[in-house]
Amino acid sequence: MVALVNRQDFDNAYAKTRLFAGLPGFGDSPYIAVYSLTQNDCVTFMTGVASVLDGVTVPERNLTDLPMDYMRKLIDAN
Repeated sequence: MVALVNRQDFDNAYAKTRLFAGLPGFGDSPYIAVYSLTQNDCVTFMTGVASVLDGVTVPERNLTDLPMDYMRKLIDAN
């Protein structure tokens, strides 16, 4: 899926990635993160980023949606 965005859309989406960045003692590195499947799984990440983009339809997430299945739903909805 390709979405055309303006600077504000990009900044809002990028801000979602900052939620996963940095570990205490490692500075502000955007490449080091603590991952917890129950708190920041990739489908939640996808829906969070997609929801800040104007004109992008975010389909309902089912409890059984695997990441690639949900990504297909997101693509098909747009």
